[in-house]
Amino acid sequence: MQAILYFVFFLSGATGLVYEVIWVRLTGLVFGNTSLAISTVLGAFMAGLALGSWKLGRKADRTKNPLRLYGLLELGIGISAALVPLAFRAMDSLYWSVAPSLSSTPGATGFIRFATSFIILLAPTFFMAGTLPVLSRFFTEKVNEVESKVGTLYALNTFGAAAGTLAAALVLIPGLGNTVTTLLIATLNVGIGLFAMRLSRRAGPVNEFTRLVDEARPADPTADKLILLTLAVSGFVSMLYEVSWTRALSAMIGSSTYALSIMLVTFLVGIALGSSLISRWNPAANLRALGILQMGVAVGGLVFLVGYLLAPYIVIALIRAFFYSFPAVLTIQFILSALLMILATLCMGATFPLASQLYSNKVSVLGRNIGNIYSVNTLGAIAGSLLAGFVLIPVIGTERTILVGLFFNSAMSLLLLSGALRSSTCTLSHNVTSLSQGSYKPVGHIPYPSGIASR
Repeated sequence: MQAILYFVFFLSGATGLVYEVIWVRLTGLVFGNTSLAISTVLGAFMAGLALGSWKLGRKADRTKNPLRLYGLLELGIGISAALVPLAFRAMDSLYWSVAPSLSSTPGATGFIRFATSFIILLAPTFFMAGTLPVLSRFFTEKVNEVESKVGTLYALNTFGAAAGTLAAALVLIPGLGNTVTTLLIATLNVGIGLFAMRLSRRAGPVNEFTRLVDEARPADPTADKLILLTLAVSGFVSMLYEVSWTRALSAMIGSSTYALSIMLVTFLVGIALGSSLISRWNPAANLRALGILQMGVAVGGLVFLVGYLLAPYIVIALIRAFFYSFPAVLTIQFILSALLMILATLCMGATFPLASQLYSNKVSVLGRNIGNIYSVNTLGAIAGSLLAGFVLIPVIGTERTILVGLFFNSAMSLLLLSGALRSSTCTLSHNVTSLSQGSYKPVGHIPYPSGIASR
C-alpha cells in the first residue's frame, strides 16, 4: 500500500502544476501576459496554500482516518479546479467593466487582478495544501521518522510537479487546450480521491496507541521561533530567485513557453532531489545543519549570478555547433539551467524536511507542526513573489534582486550558526556543572528543539 500511495502522491503533484500552468495562461488572457500577472497568480496560489496548510494540518491531527481525509481533499481539488475556467470567464466581464473607472487610481487595477485571482484560486489551492500534512500524519509512526517520511513525500510531490509542468507545456495544453486539459486533470484528481477513500477502508483508523505514545522531545520555544523564521526566509528567497532567475534566463535563451517550462522544471527537479537526498541520508537534525543549508543556498545564488554573466557566449557556441536543431536547443537550455541552479535548489529542497524534523516533537500533533512550517514557508514565498515582481526587479534590476536574496540567505545562515553555537555552549556549561556536582551523565547530542509551548 505504501508504494501505491507514493505513486498517487506523485500524480497529485503533477496535477497541481498542470493547473498552475493553465491558470497562468488564463490569467494572462484576462490581464495581459506580463511578469506582474505571473507574480499575481503565484501570490494568489501561495495564499491558498498557506491558509490550507495551517487549517488542514490541525484537522489531520483530529481525524481517525487520515487516508480517508486525503481522499476527500483530492475530490475537493478536482471539483473546484474544474470550475476555475468558468470562474475566469465570469470574472473577465467583471474586470473589464470595473478597470476603466479605476485606471486613474495608482495600483487599483493591480489590486483587482490579485483579488480576482485570489478568490478564484482559493478553493483548489486550499485543498492542495492539506495533502502533505495529512499524508505525513498517515505515514509517520515515530518522531525520528519525520525527516525521512516528510522528505520522501515532499520529493515525490515535487518530482510530480516537474513532470506535470512538462506534460502541460509540451503535450496537454498544445494538444487539448486549457478547458479540456483542466477537465481531464480534474477527473484524475477525483479518481485519486475515490481510490484513496477505498484504500482507507482496508487501512482502517490509525492506531492511537502507537500515535500517542511517542518520544516527545523537550520544548525549546526560542529554537522553534528561529526555525519558523528560517522557513519564512527560505520561502521568500526561493520565490525571489525563481522570479528573477526566470527573467534573467528569459533574456538570455528566449521567453517561449518551452524555455519557461524547462526553467521551471529544472528548478523543481533540483528541489525534489535535495529533499530526496536528505530523506535518504537522514543526517542529525540541528540548527548548525540548517545554517549550513542556508549558506549553501547563498553560494548557489552566487554561482548562478556569475554563470549567468558568462553563459550567453557558451549558448551561442553550442547552438551553432548543433546547427540550430530544436531538440538540441531545448537540451542545451535544460543543461544550462540545471548547472546554474543545481546547488541552490538542492539546498532549498533539503531545508524543509530538516526543519520538519527539528520542529516536530510529538506524532500526535505532527499535522499541526507540518501545517505550521508549510504555511510560514508559503507566506514567505508570497512576499518573495510579489516583492520581486512588483518592486525589486522594476526598481533595482534583476542582478541586484539576486543579490538581495544572497544577503537574506547569508544573514539567516549566520543567525542559525550563532544560535547553534550558543546551544552548544549552554549544553557544555550544563555538563561541566553536573560533573562538578557529581551528577554527570554523558550527553550524546544536543536535544532536538521542538514545538512551541502551546503544542
